[in-house]
Amino acid sequence: MGSNASTHLSVVNPTFNYDGTGDSERETTPHLDTLSGKVVGLLWNAKPFGDVALRTASERIAERFPDVEFRFYSGHQPHPPTLLAKVAEEVDAAILCTAD
Repeated sequence: MGSNASTHLSVVNPTFNYDGTGDSERETTPHLDTLSGKVVGLLWNAKPFGDVALRTASERIAERFPDVEFRFYSGHQPHPPTLLAKVAEEVDAAILCTAD
């Protein structure tokens, strides 16, 4: 399958409202200026094809940022706090699956 320059990816987060109406106990981190030289975690929730979506996302990101490093993590939702803490400690950014 060839690269399609007109590919559009929409990103949504069904678990938290960033406009201030969401869970006030959650903290957000600042957005990164770039992914160049960063470590990106890919956290799969073991749902069918979620791993495929994460690997595809990593391929697209690597096309734009060839020096990014990816680390793949796997677990079931809800992810245990120990796994989330490990991911948070080891990566600069993370992409998580939350559904099929």
